[in-house]
Amino acid sequence: MKPLIDMTNQTYGSWKVLKRGPNTKQGQAQWICECQGCFELKIVKGSHLRDGRSTKCKDCHNKSFNRRHGMYRSNVYGIWEEMIQRCSNSNNQNFKKYGGRGIKVCESWKDDFLNFWGDMGNKPEGMSLDRIDNDGNYSKSNCRWADRLTQSQNTRRSHLPGNIYGDWRLLENTPYSKKSTFECVRCGRKRTDETFYVTSKKAACCKCT
Repeated sequence: MKPLIDMTNQTYGSWKVLKRGPNTKQGQAQWICECQGCFELKIVKGSHLRDGRSTKCKDCHNKSFNRRHGMYRSNVYGIWEEMIQRCSNSNNQNFKKYGGRGIKVCESWKDDFLNFWGDMGNKPEGMSLDRIDNDGNYSKSNCRWADRLTQSQNTRRSHLPGNIYGDWRLLENTPYSKKSTFECVRCGRKRTDETFYVTSKKAACCKCT
């Protein structure tokens, strides 16, 4: 085994090495580094620092790279950046709804705005970025530009026929805020009630027992 090279307090590009980090699963040395561009802390392989493969954090790399194509201040660039943040930055206010529940950005998009822009194009007026499968990742096959109505009908709060809430099975597709028809899974009794009242399990039990 090669002797450890102490890289503490050394500077590599925008990285300043603060202290030793945990080894990789393969036993390679890693270091806790601070990006001097944004002061983000990251764990970086020592070999990547020494051979120049890593010179700054991804956010700073993307900003410096994407400024060159003139889209840095565009609407669509802001949408791409927000998508990255809510899926990868645990300090983002929306992280729990996205990255916190496993939603990721595909490899093609997460490090390269141009790939995202090439796949999605500019944002049409009145549209916003929407995932077709609300539990799926951000990728070309699962994303589209959609209006507010389409997005509201595609949230996790949307209810589909066959969904079961307590004793009740939903029989029809319905907007979240309207009344729906339900059927008891045990006795077959039907009821029509406010969707939220039943699906929030405030009325989860049928009186058939």
